[in-house]
Amino acid sequence: MDEPRFRARGPGFVEGIAPAKLNLFLEVVARRPDGYHELATLFHEIDFGDELRVELAPDAAGDTLELHGRAIDGDPRDNLALKAARAYRLRRPETPPLRIVLRKVVPPGSGLGGGSADAAFVLRALQALVAPLPPPVATAVARELGADVGFLLRGGTAIGRGRGDELEPLDGVGPFIFLLGLSPFAIATVRAYGAVDLNAPRVDVSSLAGALKKGDPTIVRTGCFNRLESAACRVEPRLAETLQWLRETTGPHWVMSGSGSAVFAPMSSEVEAKTLRDELKDRRDLDLRIVRSFDEQPGKQCT
Repeated sequence: MDEPRFRARGPGFVEGIAPAKLNLFLEVVARRPDGYHELATLFHEIDFGDELRVELAPDAAGDTLELHGRAIDGDPRDNLALKAARAYRLRRPETPPLRIVLRKVVPPGSGLGGGSADAAFVLRALQALVAPLPPPVATAVARELGADVGFLLRGGTAIGRGRGDELEPLDGVGPFIFLLGLSPFAIATVRAYGAVDLNAPRVDVSSLAGALKKGDPTIVRTGCFNRLESAACRVEPRLAETLQWLRETTGPHWVMSGSGSAVFAPMSSEVEAKTLRDELKDRRDLDLRIVRSFDEQPGKQCT
């Protein structure tokens, strides 16, 4: 079993983790004619994610989704895991009905790409259980499902341009340790993008990417950036208060991921991460997790 995201595999089923992502860098370059925004972002896959089981169910009447863990708003039929199954079946009509079991670990509306990661996991599982898709077809399916799905299907670390789906892989980056803060509230992506200042001076992703390519881990400590952060703080004052408190209490290195509401701080060591987590434990409204770069060799998950 050479897919590190699969934790178990047997006749007709796969189960494992759908690793989430951090945006170590996110600049909003411009608004596009199609309504999306032109981005320059730097994705990094982490060992924190939803847990899924994808099972072939040839005797079932159709695909089913069984949900556990965190609550998900909306019609379950619109869940990205089911959408991924339908998109794959359009290319492989012989695909039987599926039973998908999803334990939701990543908070919706946190900017960590949990739903997109679920879609990517289903695509991986079906390519293992039914038949692979040619790489250009898999890329096209991922783009149909969402801007982050392509990266999460590939994994690792990559610069994303365009909507975030034009990827430039960065190999050999990391590993890194982060302290991740999960807020009790969600931020709608459309609200954060709607409040972004498109006239602000642009920050270039190349400095951070170049340092990472050279193996300089210290740059992660000081070079992370997110243009959407100030916009998200305007639409959700609780995020502004959380970041202000964290920075005043522990230092300036906290950054929002994606369109929020999760925040993270790069750590220099496991010891530093555990010490800081313990120091912040009285902040009851913030769920703090130690997360690491996702290891292509199966290992321990976040704590």
